Amino acid sequence: MRLSAAIKSTCFLLLGQSTIAEGAKTSRGFLQTWPIPEGVAVATSFDVKARVPGGKWEKIEIYQLVLNEVNFTTGGSIQHNSSLAYFDLNGAVEIQARYLKDRVSKAVIRPYSLNLTPKKSGSVVTFTLNEPRDIVVQANDDIFDVLHIFTNPLDTNVPSEGDKDVTYYGPGYHKLNSTLEVESGRTLYVAGGAVVSAPYITVPNSSDVTIRNSLQVYRSKNVLIERLVGIDFLPRAYESKDVAFSHWRDFSAVQWGDGMDVYCYENVLIDSVFLRNSDDCIAVYAHRDEWYGNSTNVTIQNSIL
Repeated sequence: MRLSAAIKSTCFLLLGQSTIAEGAKTSRGFLQTWPIPEGVAVATSFDVKARVPGGKWEKIEIYQLVLNEVNFTTGGSIQHNSSLAYFDLNGAVEIQARYLKDRVSKAVIRPYSLNLTPKKSGSVVTFTLNEPRDIVVQANDDIFDVLHIFTNPLDTNVPSEGDKDVTYYGPGYHKLNSTLEVESGRTLYVAGGAVVSAPYITVPNSSDVTIRNSLQVYRSKNVLIERLVGIDFLPRAYESKDVAFSHWRDFSAVQWGDGMDVYCYENVLIDSVFLRNSDDCIAVYAHRDEWYGNSTNVTIQNSIL
């Protein structure tokens, strides 16, 4: 993979990929989970457990999100708390979600195209995922205080923490107070259970850089962004070529909170992304501000907006 990129955020959360050294494993599958690092907000509307069939139930810790309900007439907005769980799996995984605010009179799982019908009993909803999916579990009629569940296949291409060409963030909360610059030929990797907050992560005018998170990309080529989650992260891409966003998930609850913007781009693939944003989910621009050129050959597919 090649990546030349820049990342900007006032506050963001990156939820990374797994190693396969730990986790619950049976002959029918594998489940990898991580605790939430100290200092990161925890949601309280759902209690979630998961297991591979025939295995032991494991508690899934829930991150707190903030979503915007926008009044398109006045431009005002109301903020709502929401919930996010993530884990890696191989094979089928059974999931049990208890709604802590009320009994569940109605439960749905989105997107409807997956045809996942949950069972409900009292305040508990149960269902099975047979492969990695990004879904939303809605209890009753509340479309904001829902449970987002993101799952990845196990990562078998984990870089070594001691590799001299790798900037590695392991499990825990990492708050950066200044710009993190990634030079050509380096890899920036965010491991499972790691949360990274930074004002900027930049790789301007570089090449042969791998970053497994999300970013702003400018005047670069051969870029892959994959398998992570951003909160108010607002990735942007400028005057670049051959860029792919794959399994990138993003939330925003801020003004001008576009999920993903591309400017003056050639050959952009946006595949299997999940965007729930307070402004445009995706916007494609030609010339704007200091960026010049056309945008051509932009493909958006298999995504949830």
